[in-house]
Amino acid sequence: MNRILILSNIVLGIAMAALAILEAPDVRVSVLVTLGVFMFAIALTLEYRTRALANSLDRMVDERERARRDHAHRIAYWTLSFPIGFLGGMIVTRVQRTWGSGEGLTIAPDSMPVFLVFFWLALLLFLALPTAIIAWTEPHPLDDDIV
Repeated sequence: MNRILILSNIVLGIAMAALAILEAPDVRVSVLVTLGVFMFAIALTLEYRTRALANSLDRMVDERERARRDHAHRIAYWTLSFPIGFLGGMIVTRVQRTWGSGEGLTIAPDSMPVFLVFFWLALLLFLALPTAIIAWTEPHPLDDDIV
C-alpha cells in the first residue's frame, strides 16, 4: 500500500507540472490547488503509516529505527544535493545578470502558476522524501506487538 501511495504522489506531481507547463486554457488554478492538496494528504498518510519515523526525535526511537531514519535522510539529501546546488547556481547567475544590467528581478504574471507549482513540488519533495524512502523500503510497517 505504501508503494502505491508513493507512485500515486509521483503521478499527481507529474500531472500538476504538465498542466502548469502546458497552460491549458480550461485548467483553472483551483485544479492545481486540488492536486496539491491531494499530494499533501498522501504525504501525511505516508507519515502516519511510517509512524512519523523520519521526523522522530532520538530519544523516541530505538537504535534500529534511528539507523533507518538516518539512512533515509542520507539518501534523500544526497539525492537532492545536486538539483539544489544547480538551482542555487542558476539563481545566483540570474541575480548577477539582472542587477548588472540595471533591471529588476521579476516574475511575469503569466508564469506565476508555473513558478508556484514547481516551488510546491520542490518543497514537498524536500520535506517528504525521507518518509517516502522509509515507506518504500519497508512496505509493511512493523507493529509494536510483533517486535
